[in-house]
Amino acid sequence: MCEPLPSVTLPLPPPPPPLPHLCLSSPKKSEMTDTLMPASCKHLPLPEISKNISYFFKDSDINIVSFCKPVQPVIQEGPCCGIVALSMASQFFSDKYKTSEEILASAKLAKFTKRGEMFSAFNMATLSSSLIDCEASVINNLSQNSQDILHNVCLGYPVLIPYDADKNHEPCLNKGLNAHWAILCGICFSVSKDLSSLFKNFTVDNEIPYIFNMVSGTETEQLLNFASKIGVFAYQGKSKHLALWDLDALILSNNNLFEVTNKYSLDDLIIPSNGLSELNDKAVLLKERA
Repeated sequence: MCEPLPSVTLPLPPPPPPLPHLCLSSPKKSEMTDTLMPASCKHLPLPEISKNISYFFKDSDINIVSFCKPVQPVIQEGPCCGIVALSMASQFFSDKYKTSEEILASAKLAKFTKRGEMFSAFNMATLSSSLIDCEASVINNLSQNSQDILHNVCLGYPVLIPYDADKNHEPCLNKGLNAHWAILCGICFSVSKDLSSLFKNFTVDNEIPYIFNMVSGTETEQLLNFASKIGVFAYQGKSKHLALWDLDALILSNNNLFEVTNKYSLDDLIIPSNGLSELNDKAVLLKERA
């Protein structure tokens, strides 16, 4: 179920100064990850995908379907996980890439944040719609509407989702004390080998013969009716590595967002009057405007 967004026009920040000359021998982290739209975004990390899949699915007596869009990771500095997640999401939209610096400046002007924190899915959707000029919708009741998440990903568009992060940045249940944002860029699921006839027209993975890495999200979605275990590929701002998480576990973690972090003074953060209820059981779907 989508919830309507308030009509807000965000002020745009002034254009950034010219980029400094990049030192190729020892570039700074922000220069490597967040100043330009890198060419490597055009390529999928297939070895990493296969490695994640083989770890996620212990049983080899199945067929596995995966679909993933390429994303160049953006590493956060400070509590800017939602800001960098949106920067990564902007890569899905042609000629609309936004650096985290640009997004942070606009979020501050809109009074959505002080330090980069984003405690509202509605503010995230408004920011996305304004800066990327895309369609952004907030969905709730995620356990009932998980198909909306999967459908958006299969269309080739990103999903922004808050969750409770463990020390290794995977979803956990810690009441929201480590609320974090991730971008979903792909899906993966298992299908019984009794249904091998479904895959006769598909090409298997070069290294693992029971993995079918799809190039089309449409073909992937057609097979979801036969899925037995569903995972989602994700990036988050504290690692350059592609993650594969159980979708149900991620939604449970999202539903566990109740308490505000004690890492920062509340005076340094902008938190809605209703606490984390604008994160709990919510995700943001982004796609091209109709």
